Amino acid sequence: RPHLTPQRAESFARDIAQRRQSCALPTMGKKGAEAPSTSTGIVQVSATMNMAIPPFWAMDPMASVLEQLDTLVMRFVPQLEGVLLAHADAKLLSKLGSIDGDSAFAEVPVRFTCFVWRPEVGMSVKGTITLSSPSHVSLLLYDTFNAAVSAPHIPADAWEFVHYSDVGESQRQDAKDRSVGFWQNKETGQRLGGQDNTLTFCVISMTVANQMLSLHGSLLSDPFSVPPPQPGTMSIAHASGATEPMAEEKGGGG
Repeated sequence: RPHLTPQRAESFARDIAQRRQSCALPTMGKKGAEAPSTSTGIVQVSATMNMAIPPFWAMDPMASVLEQLDTLVMRFVPQLEGVLLAHADAKLLSKLGSIDGDSAFAEVPVRFTCFVWRPEVGMSVKGTITLSSPSHVSLLLYDTFNAAVSAPHIPADAWEFVHYSDVGESQRQDAKDRSVGFWQNKETGQRLGGQDNTLTFCVISMTVANQMLSLHGSLLSDPFSVPPPQPGTMSIAHASGATEPMAEEKGGGG
């Protein structure tokens, strides 16, 4: 079964392939383990979760398991403490399911291998700038995930915001650009993001809204000297703590 669109799969495959050429794919153990600061945040794990099997799938429980896992792809899964990117090799660990009280669903433990995106506060990641405004810069990671760097986290002594209305629409590099202007280096005049419009930043906080994970970054030399923005959504710590951590085994890098 395809678990990612071709475009998304290509982006993730590139990162995974690059890491495999240089070293084993990083794996994460129990909650609290630290990832390398240069990691892409993509990890491979062998996980175990209890899956509820509806009576309709009683004769083919694995079909139900695969369908449920497919619906979780590209969503933040608290038990995985990250975004499920792809899954494979699902296996029922029991021939019999357990029914709690008067529930109509049988729960069965399932083990599967998966790739999970688990960025961490303090790591450096690269994104493509999609929108610039006086208040913040919006970015897209792997053509999929949202991130933002707010103005207080852009060094004021080095960068200033320039409105297109002041310098002319001819300065707009892309007709699809919906920005009202761009961030410019005060000394060199270079645009933030350079020619390829990409930006490397330090992750200072993460939030989860509607099962989607977004990052907040900083360009400051001391990223945590300025508080991160306070969105009206659930922090990743609260989201991960909403359920008990699942049983998990370290996956090997190939």
